[in-house]
Amino acid sequence: MDRGQRLINPTAYPVMETFWVAVTLAFISGTLNGYTYIAGKVFSTVQSGNIILVGEAIATHNLSRLVIIFITILFFFAGAATTSLISRLDDHHRKSWSPEILIIETIVVALLGIPYINKLFDPRVVCMIISYVAGMQGDAFHKIQGNLYGNVAVTFVVQLSGHYFMRGLLGEKNAWVNFMRFTSVLIGFSLGGLVGTLTTNYFGEISLLISAVFLLGLLIFTRGVEFEEEVIDQKGHNSKIDAE
Repeated sequence: MDRGQRLINPTAYPVMETFWVAVTLAFISGTLNGYTYIAGKVFSTVQSGNIILVGEAIATHNLSRLVIIFITILFFFAGAATTSLISRLDDHHRKSWSPEILIIETIVVALLGIPYINKLFDPRVVCMIISYVAGMQGDAFHKIQGNLYGNVAVTFVVQLSGHYFMRGLLGEKNAWVNFMRFTSVLIGFSLGGLVGTLTTNYFGEISLLISAVFLLGLLIFTRGVEFEEEVIDQKGHNSKIDAE
């Protein structure tokens, strides 16, 4: 464990895996879903929901809707694949590409929140683009303090919350901490959906700028902490050299 991690991040987990980052990402995902469900009647991040909508479209013989939903799912798939490819191509030089993924997502969502740019595309295409960057986010961020979780789709998080709730009742150590951790992610996702729905109803595509602001804030925060950790670690390294 390096000195920077001990001082800035006492749990020694990467800043991208910390509790507040996880909750904020879930909130952002919720806001994006609030927009895309109203704008295109699809989910940008909850692909399990889109899979259900595929079945609905088939049952109601709505071929055009089936195609739109299926393409939206493919865009999410492509986004996750892109993140995997980027990290793999430079696997020997970088431990994480998460900050760069955040930058891409922030820029794309912010641009789509500008009315002039948004109206250049069919609303369903906008939803597909958002689904693409959501796929990138989901593949880049999948741990909270060392534990696997989901911030773009939370079915697994509901399962984990129930799991640790029962373990807490049975007296398992740290179970309630984990229960509150995963339940907080669920609350963040739900609040994001609320905010995304309300702001989309009132402001339309401009609501995406709210998501972009949270993404930018998260990016600034995480980069700031990482920079501070690097400075502290470098000072510790220099002190060690001087002592030698």
